[in-house]
Amino acid sequence: MSRNVSRDPPVPVSLAMGTLRTALVVALTLLAPTSLPAAVYEIHEGQSIQLGLDAAAPGDTVLVHPGLYFGEANMDMTFREKPLVLRSVAGPAQTVVGSTMPQNVRVLSATCEPGETIVIDGFTFAYGGAHEGGGLYLSGGGTAVVSNCCLFGCRGTVSDDLSGYGGAVYSNMASTTITNCTFAGNRLSDGWARPPCGGAIGYRGGVVTIERCAFWDTGGDDAVGSLFGGTATAVNCVFDSEAPDPSGCDVVDCLVRGPNLCDPSVLGGQELCSDSVCLPGQNPWRVHVGALDIGCGPCNTVVEPRSWGAIKAFYR
Repeated sequence: MSRNVSRDPPVPVSLAMGTLRTALVVALTLLAPTSLPAAVYEIHEGQSIQLGLDAAAPGDTVLVHPGLYFGEANMDMTFREKPLVLRSVAGPAQTVVGSTMPQNVRVLSATCEPGETIVIDGFTFAYGGAHEGGGLYLSGGGTAVVSNCCLFGCRGTVSDDLSGYGGAVYSNMASTTITNCTFAGNRLSDGWARPPCGGAIGYRGGVVTIERCAFWDTGGDDAVGSLFGGTATAVNCVFDSEAPDPSGCDVVDCLVRGPNLCDPSVLGGQELCSDSVCLPGQNPWRVHVGALDIGCGPCNTVVEPRSWGAIKAFYR
């Protein structure tokens, strides 16, 4: 049996200690905790979405399954100043949040800091009410991205005799992008300061970009507006008769005509007629406008009523 014997000269003590220190640093670095991958918290019908928002850490996703999320547990919700992703599994037609009748409580607020982003994707938010943004209130120095959402029946309510701002959405965020959303029946309550406060979208400072969105009935108020500075631009949008006030929003390649929704005055009736200008084959931009797909036949054709609101309208 042989034994290997080193013939190298001995290593000086100072060099040996330096090598040991280097080895310890490397070992501790390997053992140090690294950033964990973002977690996903799943919420099912009957649960409170706020439970997921509370449990989530910055960067996590709260994934909401199809259902009706009504009642106090799903109103006045908040991201608690965390950059989160709130997303539905099946989109706004199957994931409805808020109330079945008008309330004086906002549905959801979200805040994040510079360099952070919040994402809200794929919901119907219904019947919220607050002085600023009855459906959504977005604030902070970061970025908000709202996409594929329907906002219905939300109101900017009166406070100290002032009308509300942003019936459905109010942005007090450095940068907000709203894409492929449908706004129906949102408005401002009466007060002495009205247009251009935004019957659907109001904002205070920052930059707001609105792309491929559909607007129906903002109660006579300008669809988008601000009394407090900032800039807003609407691109490839379809507005009802209440287009944005030029002082409150730049309008680029948009149409001012009815978006042709199936039964827009009733919650759940915001799907598109088969001849809607919101469909790619019916508008000059060849894009889908709004959050929802086809839900009925042509708007100028009598179709089988699909809701009590449609039945009443049918027999008027």
